Amino acid sequence: MLVATRSRFRRLAPSTGVLAWNTTRKPPQFPMSKGNEPQLVAIGAVLQQVRCGPKDGRPGRLEHHRFGATKGRGKFYYRFHKIIGKWNWRGYQERFVAPRALENRQRWIPTTQASYTQMRRSKDWYWRLPKAIAVATTPNEVLEAWIRFRHKLPKRTYHYFKVLRRLTEVGGCDPTDWRLKFITSRLHAIHRKVLNIPRLMKYYAQLHVTSEMEHLTRFSYKMLPKYSPSQLVLMAHAFGIARL
Repeated sequence: MLVATRSRFRRLAPSTGVLAWNTTRKPPQFPMSKGNEPQLVAIGAVLQQVRCGPKDGRPGRLEHHRFGATKGRGKFYYRFHKIIGKWNWRGYQERFVAPRALENRQRWIPTTQASYTQMRRSKDWYWRLPKAIAVATTPNEVLEAWIRFRHKLPKRTYHYFKVLRRLTEVGGCDPTDWRLKFITSRLHAIHRKVLNIPRLMKYYAQLHVTSEMEHLTRFSYKMLPKYSPSQLVLMAHAFGIARL
C-alpha cells in the first residue's frame, strides 16, 4: 500500500483505482484573530459574481439585476432601477440615466381629481363647438368646425341638430362629402332616440341624404298617430323636398 506524504489522498490497493481521504492529515484551519473570529479568505472573483435573489423569498421578475426585487410598502415604490428587457445579464449595459436630485426624491402619486385648468380644457368643447358652428359662414367652415372636435365625446342630439341646421342655412354641401357622411354615420346609431324626427327628416331632405331618410322612416312610422298636424305637415314637406 502506497501512501503519499504530501497528498490528501492515498491509494488503497494497487489493482484498484479507488481513492480515499487521508485521515492522517488534519483538515485545513482558518487563521484565528484575537476575537476568536475566522477571517475571510479571498477565493477570487467568484464571490463578486454572486447575484442576490429576491429578498422576500418569492421568485419572479427582479426590479434590478443585482439587488433583487424591492419590497413595496403601501402604494408607492421606487420608480427607477428597473430592468430593461429579458436578455443575458452577463452582457448587461447600464442604460439608467440618473434623474435630477429633486425629481429623484419626489414620489409619483397618481390622483383621480384633475386640477381646475385641466378640467376646463377637457370641457371647453361644450361651448367652443357651438361657437365655431355659429360663426361659420360657408359649408366648408361648418364641416371643419365639426371635424375639429370629432374626438370629443359624448355628443348630444342637439349637437347634431345644430350642425345640420347651420349646413342648411349656409346653402348645403355635397351629399358625398366624407365629412357629412361622418356626421350622419354617428347620428345613424341614435335615430331611435331622436324625439323630433320630422325636423331631422327635413334637414336630411335639404341636404339630399336620402339613405338616412329611408332608415329614419322605420322609427317615424310608429309615431304617426301621435304626431300633431304641424309635425305631419313638416314630414310631408320633407319628402316633397327630397321628391320621394
